Amino acid sequence: MNFSLWRQGTSVCTQRSVHHSVSPGFNFVLMVILAFCKDSNSPGSETGNPQMCPSLMISCVQFCLSPSETVRFIELDSEHERNAYLEHLVKEKSLPITLNNKRGTVPFCDICFLIKPDRTHHCSSCEKCVPKMDHHCPWINNCVGYHNQKYFLLFLFHAICYCFLCFLSTLGFFIHFVHNQTDFDLNGMHVFFLFVISLVFAIALFALLLFQLALLFGNSSTLEHFRSPNFRDSTVHTTFNLGFKANFVQVFGLRPLLWLIPIPTSQGDGFSFPVRTAGGDGSRAPLLYSV
Repeated sequence: MNFSLWRQGTSVCTQRSVHHSVSPGFNFVLMVILAFCKDSNSPGSETGNPQMCPSLMISCVQFCLSPSETVRFIELDSEHERNAYLEHLVKEKSLPITLNNKRGTVPFCDICFLIKPDRTHHCSSCEKCVPKMDHHCPWINNCVGYHNQKYFLLFLFHAICYCFLCFLSTLGFFIHFVHNQTDFDLNGMHVFFLFVISLVFAIALFALLLFQLALLFGNSSTLEHFRSPNFRDSTVHTTFNLGFKANFVQVFGLRPLLWLIPIPTSQGDGFSFPVRTAGGDGSRAPLLYSV
């Protein structure tokens, strides 16, 4: 990013007018803001986040095993006894658990000692349980999940805009170069490199954004795309997909003026999610909330 801004400021803008660098620079500022929002709103374990509001902290504590519960859990001999004890805790605490793990038992993280809320997964890179985990992104050195999904989508959008503007800014030079109307000196090599890199990154980011939008409108995640959620009640067809509009609102909120602004607008608490069930005849039943 710094290289592209420097190249546009020292080479492209000398060939044209200075105002050509305003739009790319403005997009770069937005990208920095969005990156800061993603990092400052870590989607990691709530108990380790000092910025989390007290109500969510209380909700998360319910899923954590107390010291006495931890001791009792460890003292149990068999896996069957431990699973039965976790089932007992879910009922005793009235936890809004609608999913089982792949073994068909209560999802439990033996690293965080946490009864995992719905759609929560442990990230070995972040060493935390991440609510509604989508994937761990090495490019941002963070997980994408409930607390920063909106920021990640906005970041991809502005990154594509920035790459596209860099591509347009260097397209004229590339055309002149192809027609042998421009000398390929050191500055020309830098501009040509920027042209290629911006085009490649724009295509790659656009493909990633399309995939993320498909997950958004289907109320799914990358992990759920490869492994469907295992609902505890297998007698009826249950899904988190509430419809295009409801799925979008769940992440971006109800106020359109705030959709493009990097502030928290996602609905819910990240621990429980509304579900929809279908009857035996395939009809859609009224919306159910796992609260």
